Amino acid sequence: MSNKKGELQIQETILVLFVFFIILMIGMVLFFQFSMKSARDEIEEYEEFRFKQLIDVVPNLPEIRYSRFGIEDVWCIDLLKARSFSQISDRYNFGFKKMVIHSSTEIVLYDNPSQRGEVRKVTTPVCLYDARQGKFYLAQLEVDWWT
Repeated sequence: MSNKKGELQIQETILVLFVFFIILMIGMVLFFQFSMKSARDEIEEYEEFRFKQLIDVVPNLPEIRYSRFGIEDVWCIDLLKARSFSQISDRYNFGFKKMVIHSSTEIVLYDNPSQRGEVRKVTTPVCLYDARQGKFYLAQLEVDWWT
């Protein structure tokens, strides 16, 4: 009789250990999935932050920024410099983005679209200086990003 009681206790212990390891494995899988989702969300948030920073960076690029007598005006783009920059912008690598200035004419500063993914778009008003006429205009800077 004591032999059967011992076997029953061993079977109970094995069953408890089996259930414990199943619960442990399910917990590890769920934790791993949660960690991966959290990491993907943080990467996406960082990429979104970097993308939105472009709206601050682009108008302040020395290649297109308006300056007079060495004094730079923040958020003001020189129209002639922007047109020149659009011709050489393929030398720069901003990633899968498109940057356009919308005014009376459309100036494509950079265009490297991706063939896949969704498009995110952010716009901001900028000051545009036309040196030929010596006038300032209001324009809109649009940055598209393919994710």
